[in-house]
Amino acid sequence: AMLAALARNPNATEVMAEFGLFRSLAGDWDGGVSLLDEAFARNPAESGAQRIGLSLYHFMNGRHDSALAEARRINSI
Repeated sequence: AMLAALARNPNATEVMAEFGLFRSLAGDWDGGVSLLDEAFARNPAESGAQRIGLSLYHFMNGRHDSALAEARRINSI
């Protein structure tokens, strides 16, 4: 469903970020992180909950300061 949504609208940053989070949580770090990076580069005002994927990526790679910085950027309302 996410691939179909991105095919219809490749500029949908919310879909891009959600798909990036799902791929990251599934262990596809390369694909997930690239989607997350692209989504946040295109729309810095994105909600932020998807930053969990970036935080986990940095944590898994031993970059704890970067992981904490991403976690602090999560906008939970």
